[in-house]
Amino acid sequence: MKNYTIAAEDDLGDKITKLCCEGIYICIEQMFREDLENMGIMIQGKSHVRYTLAWQDRTKTEQDIINYIEEKHNIKLEELIATIDYDRFFSYLSSPHQGTNIEILTEEILHPNLEKSDLEAKIASYLSEISTQTGQQDLIITDPWFLHMEDDVQERLVQLLKNANIKNIIIYTQKQGKKDDFTSKLNAANINHTIYKTNIFHDRFWIMGDCGFVVGTSFNTIGEKIALIAHLSSDDVETICNLIKENTPYEEFR
Repeated sequence: MKNYTIAAEDDLGDKITKLCCEGIYICIEQMFREDLENMGIMIQGKSHVRYTLAWQDRTKTEQDIINYIEEKHNIKLEELIATIDYDRFFSYLSSPHQGTNIEILTEEILHPNLEKSDLEAKIASYLSEISTQTGQQDLIITDPWFLHMEDDVQERLVQLLKNANIKNIIIYTQKQGKKDDFTSKLNAANINHTIYKTNIFHDRFWIMGDCGFVVGTSFNTIGEKIALIAHLSSDDVETICNLIKENTPYEEFR
């Protein structure tokens, strides 16, 4: 999926809303021009925000959708182009930022028109990213419906965990489900696990160390409805972990 900047004469928000009703999604990632320029990355385009394009009608090509958007809604999509000032970029990475904590958070929409494999790959990429950042092998997942997975979904999730080199997982969930089936698959993959019963969580948090992300849907239902996936700030991760500690002890699922 390509990235675009957007130029429109007026009422951009209303036009994007109308496109959503037609099954065409122009989705924001929160990465603003001024933050990137501080790192030496200069965006060539008219918008401060990066967008991705997705659509439901599989008979249409990407160019068909671009032409339709431009002709009917007067929104011009321009493929995102950026140049990098490497001296400034590496200087930024090596500097202490004078005590300023600068975090660029990204968020994306998980669309029903994408294949299940593509949606699962997106979650896998987020997990791999936080695993690489922390260098840890311990994962926390909060998900009220986590145990409600069919066997094939369980197998794909366990493979995803193996690929991310997860060795220990703690799950906080609420609804009873196929625990024994899932436990046997984790044992076969040599992944230590503890499953706790609690009703304090609604959102699906995936956390490793001081990094994490939130998913608006359970792993077994991705693709059924439009949902958000977004990185968590380190402050949010700390808050969630503190809340977990404050609500101990938890009952283990048996």
